[in-house]
Amino acid sequence: MTFHASAVPSRADSACSPDTRASGAARVPTFPKPVFPEGFQPGFPGIGTNSQAGQWVILDIETTGLGIDCAITEIGAVHVVGAQEQDSFHSLVNPGVAIPAVITRLTGITDATVASAPPIEDVLPAFVTWLSSLIDEDEPASASPLTLVAHNAPFDMGFLTRAARQLGVTWPALPVVDTLALARTFLPRPTVTNHRLVTLAAFFSTTADPEHRALGDARVTAQILDALVDIAGEAGVTAMEDLALLSTLSTAEQRRMRAQR
Repeated sequence: MTFHASAVPSRADSACSPDTRASGAARVPTFPKPVFPEGFQPGFPGIGTNSQAGQWVILDIETTGLGIDCAITEIGAVHVVGAQEQDSFHSLVNPGVAIPAVITRLTGITDATVASAPPIEDVLPAFVTWLSSLIDEDEPASASPLTLVAHNAPFDMGFLTRAARQLGVTWPALPVVDTLALARTFLPRPTVTNHRLVTLAAFFSTTADPEHRALGDARVTAQILDALVDIAGEAGVTAMEDLALLSTLSTAEQRRMRAQR
């Protein structure tokens, strides 16, 4: 059993609904006024933990599909303090079922790729142990709290927390920031054509392109987060607590809007 947790660099079966998202967009030079979800009010400047000095774990997963009956095939995460990567975690996961061809075309992950990989029963506890090692219980309350970040966080967090419940693993109670929700707030259309990871990567000219692989996409998301934090700061949203709240409200607002259609 091999897990990769190193220092700075270097989606069930065919019944699952595959992830076939892909797009791109050109960068534009100006930013529009943010569209805050109903109920959001930024805190006063200087109140709360400054997001510019935040301590983040940006994570991404790959799965055999989109449905709740699907399985995780890869977990990747980077620990970032401020804008500097400090550590990383990566492991393939043997899902115990065949990977649909459409997922293989999307991610490059085949049945052979994960044949010798450990199962989620081994990988998830190791990932939680790694996460827990980054939480300093002795830090003062005013210190920067560890915050989880993902693009379309409800998807990744849903798979991870569901697996934790099924395995009896205690998932750490950490705030979560969703870069998808933040992008919808601070980069409303037509600033970008959509808010997919590949589109935002092109917009912000990240040093790498999303490739539907967990660790690489986590690193791309980290760069997108850094850019969004800057834009949020210009709009008066400077506290990590506000970013987490904005992510929650944005997700709820998006669901409300879909329900009204």
